[in-house]
Amino acid sequence: MLVSNLRILSPDWMLLGRQVSTGTGFIDILAVSRDGTLVVIELKRAKATRDVVAQTLDYVSWVATLPTETVNELFQRYRKDDLGQTFKKHFGIELDVDQLNARQLGVIVAATPDQTTERIVQYLANSGTPINLNTFEVFGEGDGQVLSPNWSVSLAISQADTADKTNQGIWNGHHYGSFGHEDKGRNWEDARKYGFFSAGGGSWYSRSLSLLNPDDIIWVQSPSHGYVGVGRVLSTHQPIEDIVIRTGESEARLLDQRLLGNYSHKSSDDDDTREFAVLIDWIKSVPLTEAQRQVGFFGNQNSVCRPRVAKWNHTINTLKTCWKPNLDN
Repeated sequence: MLVSNLRILSPDWMLLGRQVSTGTGFIDILAVSRDGTLVVIELKRAKATRDVVAQTLDYVSWVATLPTETVNELFQRYRKDDLGQTFKKHFGIELDVDQLNARQLGVIVAATPDQTTERIVQYLANSGTPINLNTFEVFGEGDGQVLSPNWSVSLAISQADTADKTNQGIWNGHHYGSFGHEDKGRNWEDARKYGFFSAGGGSWYSRSLSLLNPDDIIWVQSPSHGYVGVGRVLSTHQPIEDIVIRTGESEARLLDQRLLGNYSHKSSDDDDTREFAVLIDWIKSVPLTEAQRQVGFFGNQNSVCRPRVAKWNHTINTLKTCWKPNLDN
């Protein structure tokens, strides 16, 4: 079922091959994520024991050694097709060859949860190791059955922890945000004026907003422009049509305001594609024309992530010197 429809696990993964030989074993399913991350999926029909964690990490470490050419050869061998063309047809975007296999993720899929295995996976994942465990829940519906993924660790965390291969440092507690300003879509001036941060058009872009909690600090960059603001999170993420803002002494729906952007997507009633947002109290925000951009600043395509690299501290310290934001209140 997973080989025929990997969307059951994630809409952001594409099958590369199955029963891929590592020389010492076989990877049940090898997939690629829309950002080029290779996903090692180990299947267990029964309960997952703690040994499967070591096995999965062994396969991940083998995959990490593969050059781009070998990944392409594997795909051609198992799928009998061109990787770049299939990737573009599947995701609707070009494959960034430089990002192919720059990161890896190990996923264990088991029929029955095991408390020891789940505890180990949660510890490793929360410590920055890209690994996750899924045990499907099965529900009856009419004459059929429905599978519901049950992840031990939020996919948002797995996605964030594969954001940088060198994420071995200590997270400083400040989030990075990428606000995709578009001429006819999302608009940064709307976000500044009404106090929000949003992402959508696919679960890959929106799910990472779940990393944000009230009182968190987020530094926001607009791709191709630079850093445009820092603020304090006021709410958890919600569909943008449910966002209510305060206007003077009353409250009103955000989408009822005179917005410059259009925040609807094709099939936007589907949680996989709709726009999500969080309310933000902007401590400092500037128009796109005054964005701060420097060589060496941190950047990432995830809508939200928790960087653990040295350049993240450098970026924040430089912006603090430039903007002098008061982050204590």
